[in-house]
Amino acid sequence: DQILRARRRLLGYLRGRPAPHARFKGMAIHAPLDGAPLRVISVMYDRRDAGRRAHLGIDLASFQGEPVRAIAPGLVTFAGVERRRGGFIELPPQQTRYYPRGRMGARGLFVVIRHSPTLSSLYVHNESNAVRTGQVVRGGQRIGRVGRTGMRVSAAHLHLGLRFKGRLIDPLLAVGPYVYLPTETYLGRHRAELKRQRRDRTRRRSTKRSRQKSPQHRTSRLTP
Repeated sequence: DQILRARRRLLGYLRGRPAPHARFKGMAIHAPLDGAPLRVISVMYDRRDAGRRAHLGIDLASFQGEPVRAIAPGLVTFAGVERRRGGFIELPPQQTRYYPRGRMGARGLFVVIRHSPTLSSLYVHNESNAVRTGQVVRGGQRIGRVGRTGMRVSAAHLHLGLRFKGRLIDPLLAVGPYVYLPTETYLGRHRAELKRQRRDRTRRRSTKRSRQKSPQHRTSRLTP
């Protein structure tokens, strides 16, 4: 997968950036990373933290330092960092490389772009940002580099979020033509099957325990 993505990226650089071939609400949508098709490693509403919260976007497999690109033209409404103790700080591009990683919150360095009065996109965990708040960007323009800021365990990847008419929606509605899902690979299907089998075993054990505790399944001892 890494070799093929690197090859697609190299061919893209040699040919020049391809024209966008996805559309959403009448707007041309570019790929957020180079080397499409891209692999989704976590979909919208995946359960996180032992099921305590839902994933509000999609994660795209990527390498540390590769370019993050705007999916459509728009205005940068925020470019900065989430603080570990709460709140956000706008940062110019040259300062994003030097902000202490230990002081970052869960989003780390991120960028928000408003593409229309009803549509905005979110790019999270960047290693660095290449734009500042208030800047106008083109579709496909580099706005940062992939990183793992704000994360503790996961490898570097891009978290992409999408908001339409004030509510979060599945980014696959916009970037679907550029990606393939985990279940569309052999390994992904294998992992999904293992997960289903574990879930079924857990359900059977739980049902068996509940039956053993149920009064109608207890044998009573009769005294002569």
